[in-house]
Amino acid sequence: MRRIAAAAMAAMLSFRAMAMKPHFRVAVMGDAHGDFLDGECAVLERVAKPDLFLAVGDFANEESTIIKRVAAATKHLSGAAHLILGNHDAWRSSRTGTVSETLRAIRDAVSPDLDVAYRRVEVPSATGVFSVVGARPLSWGGGLAATTKKSWALLKELYGVSTPEESTGVITDALLGAVGPAIVVAHQGPAGLGEEAASICGKDWVQPYSDFGDDDLRDSLASARSVGIPLCAFGHMHAPLRHGGRRRMVCEREGTVYVNAAEVPRHRQSTTGIEYHYTIVDFGPGDRVDRVAGVWLSERDGLVDEEVLWRRE
Repeated sequence: MRRIAAAAMAAMLSFRAMAMKPHFRVAVMGDAHGDFLDGECAVLERVAKPDLFLAVGDFANEESTIIKRVAAATKHLSGAAHLILGNHDAWRSSRTGTVSETLRAIRDAVSPDLDVAYRRVEVPSATGVFSVVGARPLSWGGGLAATTKKSWALLKELYGVSTPEESTGVITDALLGAVGPAIVVAHQGPAGLGEEAASICGKDWVQPYSDFGDDDLRDSLASARSVGIPLCAFGHMHAPLRHGGRRRMVCEREGTVYVNAAEVPRHRQSTTGIEYHYTIVDFGPGDRVDRVAGVWLSERDGLVDEEVLWRRE
């Protein structure tokens, strides 16, 4: 009985925390890999009412239907919505170096408003404005050295960026032009956050384990640190590790909170239906991140479960 009462109290506190609106709230949808229901954003709006919705890519294996559904579903949100494409969204094109009709349809479905890759948009907040900056899209991770000539061909045709130097420069310039604190969205996170399998961007599927982050994003963040970058959100590196255990999904470095939202699979089946995962990032006074939580939602129950991943002391 005592254990049941404790669980009920924890659930009540979670619901109370979600109901208390912070200064600014970001909802991050991790790698979907085909898992998305049309009604998700309506439930997310009802439960969390985010000021900003971000999706970090890998909607499906170069398939346009799901990303069109995500784009349509964001109309249920009262806040801003932006996304970036991942490597799986160009799954076949990246092997040929030619933009397929499907990839072009994907790009058309999210342009010009939703796709924030290699550019900056301003999002109003209660106290001013945040600048949302997109990093390099279609990233396979592993940095610039791991980015193939075929991938650069896609980036040139779709985004006008064709070299490592241009990639770093475009992201840096977007950050330096920020008119408010910068929120960065990427598919893969930056290099420099750890070399262990369980590190937030750690390569966990083969030994020796190593840092699999992107160095262009690392260098851009370092060059623009003075503008204030409270949040960098990304995915790609799945939470369950290849050989068991779980990845560390949040860390803080030099005033920036790094959030990996790739809870994969992001759907799970319960006795009452399908539940879906989002990462909720709450900002407090001073435009800094105060709290990060992973939540499971459902059409019937709203907030089903919440795990606090990080909290400012």
